[in-house]
Formats: sequence, C-alpha cells, structure tokens
Amino acid sequence: MAVQAPLYAENMCGVQDWMVNPAPALIPSSYFTLQDRSRYTLPFHLQQNAHNLAKIQNERLRSALREQRKRQSAILLKCMESKAMHLIRQKEEDLARATKKTMELEASLRKAETESHSWQNLAKAKEAMIMDLNNKLEQARESLVWVSNAPEDAESLFRDQQEGEVKQKSNSNNKMACKHCNARSSCVVFLPCRHLCSCKSCETFLEACPVCNSIKEASIKVFWV
Repeated sequence: MAVQAPLYAENMCGVQDWMVNPAPALIPSSYFTLQDRSRYTLPFHLQQNAHNLAKIQNERLRSALREQRKRQSAILLKCMESKAMHLIRQKEEDLARATKKTMELEASLRKAETESHSWQNLAKAKEAMIMDLNNKLEQARESLVWVSNAPEDAESLFRDQQEGEVKQKSNSNNKMACKHCNARSSCVVFLPCRHLCSCKSCETFLEACPVCNSIKEASIKVFWV
C-alpha cells in the first residue's frame, strides 16, 4: 500500500520544514486481525525517507541557529567597537588637553627663568653701581680729611662757624662747639657745604646743615689731632 508524503514548508526560522502527512485515524483493533495490522506498518524505505527528512530538518535548524548566533555576535561586536571608538576619541581629547597644558606650563617656566636672569643681571648692575659710589665717597672722605689738615682749608671751614657762634667752649684744642646743642664739640663735616658744625650725637637727627640750612647729602667725622 503506497503512502503519500506531501511536503510542508513552514517554520519559525524561515527554513523549509519537511513533514509527513498525519497518520490516518486509528481504527479499533477489534476490526482487524493480527495479519491485518501488519498491512498498516510503513515499509522500510518510507521509514528511511522519514528519518532522512527529519535529519535534514534538524541540520537546517542547526544551521539557522548558527546563522542567528553569528548575526547576534556581529551586532554585539559592532556595538563594542562603537563604544571602544568613543573611549579612544575621549582619551585622545584628554591627551591633547594634557599636552596643551604641559606646553603652557613649559612656556611659563621659560618666561620665569628669563625674568629671573634679567633680575639677576639688574641686581649685579645695581651692586656694581653701589660699589662705585662707595669708592667715590671714600675718596671724597679721604680728600676732606687731607684738606682739613691744611691751614687755608681749615680757615674756610671755620669761617662760617665763627660768625654764627654765640658761645665758645674753651679747651686746650680750641675745638668748635656744636651749632645744634652748643654743649659738645663739633666733629662732623656736612656735605656738600663742608661746614664743621655738629657733634656726632646731633648729626644723627639733623637733615640739614645748621649753619647754611643746605640739605645734608653725606657727612664725615673729623678726628682732631
């Protein structure tokens, strides 16, 4: 007895499924003898065909599942690549900002070093100027001490003090009295007027010559011999 096996092409994965028509309705066993039942057993070649169709269907299902997993893996990989590219761009931007900040700091450091060298050179120039002025002032003091020992210059130094002096203090050295306190002897010469008119104690507080009122720029202590 030949059994027809129509094929059906429907499944969830879009793969053609091959199925054998449903078996006919079961007939109660009371209607057939044991010899009759043997007539409804499928021949071996039909059983083999059904087995082969089932095997083909299973293989196609497995192939469809593999393709589905492959597509899902591709989608996941693409998503991960997108996230990785975003992180890489973010890191590159951070690196660019850090590089720019480093360059700015290096430029500031170079500028500070240049300014430091400039200040050092200026300080050296000022120091040399001060040393030169000190040398000139020392030379002027030595000249005034030498001049104070000469009779003609001594007369010039004492002329103005003698005219303005109200009271003289008599002593063995005939020293002039201080024009500020009139108590101690004058031992300080004011510059640039060169008046011997103050004692050492009063000279500290005087900003101008007490004889001619000229501004005191420097002073020299005279040691009497």
